[in-house]
Amino acid sequence: MSSILQHKTQRLNPFENRVPFLNKPLSPIPSPHNPINKHRISEKCPYCTSRQTFNSHWKYHYHITFHHGNESRGRTFSLELGSKIIRELSR
Repeated sequence: MSSILQHKTQRLNPFENRVPFLNKPLSPIPSPHNPINKHRISEKCPYCTSRQTFNSHWKYHYHITFHHGNESRGRTFSLELGSKIIRELSR
């Protein structure tokens, strides 16, 4: 049983291999195929006290949505981060 669980944890996340839509405009709204998700970041969760950092906008949004869904400003934090990434890419 433990070998099955170990095998499942070593599988690749299918969302990591997603290809962004080439003709999709840059948007701060989280989406699996948003081109800003390929931009590498180093962002910490504002709610967690751990040292966990996220290297993409999608991972950050996913964490906020599922682990802190009851927090009132979770979506706002995600949209602000998306806007910040778009400003960096526009330079």
